[in-house]
Amino acid sequence: MKVVVINDQLNPGGAEKVIVNTANLLYKQGVDVSILLYLGRSVLDSQISNGIPVFYLNRKGRFDIKAMLALKKHVKKADIIHVHSRYNLRFLIVCKWLVGIGRAKIVFQEHIPILHLDVFTKKCIRQSSAYVAVLQSMCGWMQKQHLLSNDKIFYLPNVVKDPELPENRHQYSSGRVVMVGNFMHLKNQQFAVELINYLGPSYSLDIYGMVHEKKYYDELIALVRRLDLQDRVRLIEGVTHIYDVLSQYELALHTSTQETGPLVLLEYMNAGIPFITYATGDVADNLVKEIPELVMQNFNLPDWKDRIEKIVTNTGKRNGLQCRMNDFVKNNYTEEKYWNRLSHVYKTVFQPK
Repeated sequence: MKVVVINDQLNPGGAEKVIVNTANLLYKQGVDVSILLYLGRSVLDSQISNGIPVFYLNRKGRFDIKAMLALKKHVKKADIIHVHSRYNLRFLIVCKWLVGIGRAKIVFQEHIPILHLDVFTKKCIRQSSAYVAVLQSMCGWMQKQHLLSNDKIFYLPNVVKDPELPENRHQYSSGRVVMVGNFMHLKNQQFAVELINYLGPSYSLDIYGMVHEKKYYDELIALVRRLDLQDRVRLIEGVTHIYDVLSQYELALHTSTQETGPLVLLEYMNAGIPFITYATGDVADNLVKEIPELVMQNFNLPDWKDRIEKIVTNTGKRNGLQCRMNDFVKNNYTEEKYWNRLSHVYKTVFQPK
């Protein structure tokens, strides 16, 4: 089976990490896989396995005929085109209509929980052979849209690569808090900054991410200055190997208001770092059933402070959480489980009953 994985670019982000992990896993399983990117090179390209061909279209616009013809060339012998995110699906379908893409079946994977579809996007989804969501509720929502039959709608939880952790991974500094997420309103880093201010001078916060919304990033910087937290809060760009730095921290935060995964919670658990997250996304939905003390149902500062202090002031509780988090990942989010689900999607699509 020949699979072409499609995205626009591989800038640091949860969806992009899933794409890299998926392609690497396919290659590891002996699948003939390649990656096709509409734009140019980016930071996460270096994390793709050496044996995987990567092609760049360097597309100049939505109707770049040269890019369309290049896409046609790269996918014409594919059995499956695994395309991620709606905007990438739309360009693929335009290519299909204007220049053709061959006989490949289209697997469309959704990463953002947007419960709205315009007319054109609906037509594009109808051209797909499968719809894949990383959030269970998105599958139910898609079934209600009646765009594809229910047997073409699949739930595929995120996958995270097993980490290569440093030997000193438990040598953290007390009061050091980390948050990983690109700088945008949805990630709600403003609350995290306010929380550090509320927790008091014994706590500091490092936020790792890329600037997706410049205005919001500037607002965060202004907030840090207004609260006089320049010595306790750092906004850090350009770090892609997050496991290399996680060992420095006692606790992690995830304050996003809306998610499908999120992948970063799996990374925290793999690194053995207790965290507090707002109740959004697939991982949080499952966590609240098994480790409910990690999940918050509100954005009330005193409640978050109370929950944090219960974790950081109790070494035994912290060690117990690390064991439970490790079991949680093994029971729900291993590469083996992901491969079984993904290969089932491909076999169903390519070899329908």
